[in-house]
Amino acid sequence: MNRIRFHAALALILLLGSLVSGCIRPAFARRSVMAGSSDEMPLELTANRPFVEVHINGRGPYPFLLDSGAALMALPAPLAKELELERSGRTLMRLDSGMARTWERLDRVRLASVRLGALELQDVSAVVAPSEFVDTGILPTCLLRDYLVTIDFPGQELRIERSDLLASAQAFPFRYRMGVPCREIELQGQPLMFVVDTGLQGAMLLPEQEIERLNFKHPPVTCTTARTLNFTGLVRAGRLAGSIQLGQGRVDEPIVFFGSRNPMLGSGAMRHFVVRIDGRNRLLEFERTEGTPTHDPPLVGFGFWSEPASGGQRVSGVLPGSMAERAGLAEGDTILEITPLEVSNGTGQLPFWKLRLRRLTTGETYVAVLMPELIVP
Repeated sequence: MNRIRFHAALALILLLGSLVSGCIRPAFARRSVMAGSSDEMPLELTANRPFVEVHINGRGPYPFLLDSGAALMALPAPLAKELELERSGRTLMRLDSGMARTWERLDRVRLASVRLGALELQDVSAVVAPSEFVDTGILPTCLLRDYLVTIDFPGQELRIERSDLLASAQAFPFRYRMGVPCREIELQGQPLMFVVDTGLQGAMLLPEQEIERLNFKHPPVTCTTARTLNFTGLVRAGRLAGSIQLGQGRVDEPIVFFGSRNPMLGSGAMRHFVVRIDGRNRLLEFERTEGTPTHDPPLVGFGFWSEPASGGQRVSGVLPGSMAERAGLAEGDTILEITPLEVSNGTGQLPFWKLRLRRLTTGETYVAVLMPELIVP
């Protein structure tokens, strides 16, 4: 199943930073039942982010993003319609649409059963989110806070068990903020309180004001837009000088994105770690997998970004000097179709995108073929 949306034009899915805005309380299940004391199930990593198969009310399985940065369980509107769920109430949430910020009442539904592996959560509250913000189900880890949750990124496995995380050199206390785990991490000599967000693709997402104090190996450049339930706007990315320490492991010269209201630690930084979350004792552990790289690879993209629009996606920006600009893409043009291609160069396969677009100015359709370009070395 293809979970890459058109607006991830730089292969940067900065989707769902945190579902924590509005007059809400964190998701919970009135009852949970697990056969045995533990269970393991496969994870599918898509753009660094962990997806699990979930059954809803006995139907499925459906792919859900396992999101520690979310406080609510969320279903895209088409899935809620397929499941024939009845509205149980409304939830007031702040939505960003374009550059406007509005408060909207989202439908709230009750799920009789949410099952992943041998664990069944009963009587769970969820919200139905607009399709332009949520294109897959969101399963917040706070729903599993009565269990020890192990997210093995390198092994692509999820383990849920009735156990406690013992204090160790790698286990650190965290605190919940609206159901989301937050952990203090030192960044170039200054401690910052980070949201630990497995739903974020990048290594880090920071507020813009942090740019002035940080030292960079490669300074930030505008690279994409983020469109989430909490934030919509331009995002810049740069490569930090030095390292960040996670437990006994480190990430060298991470690529960091700027455009959030709160510091966030994403799956891009955790992808070489086994991450354990003990919600009952509020302990968090990062275990480095031996032999894995510690350096972020270069950031590449297709040189434009877009947002949902009638009839497709609308180009909302083009990177100056990019192949997209040379191909004639312009702000306001509508993307009608994207076809992924691969072309052999003799040593391997190179990915391309073939786009069919309609010009805003003339209404004519045209085709552009783009390949990934280096954004941050």
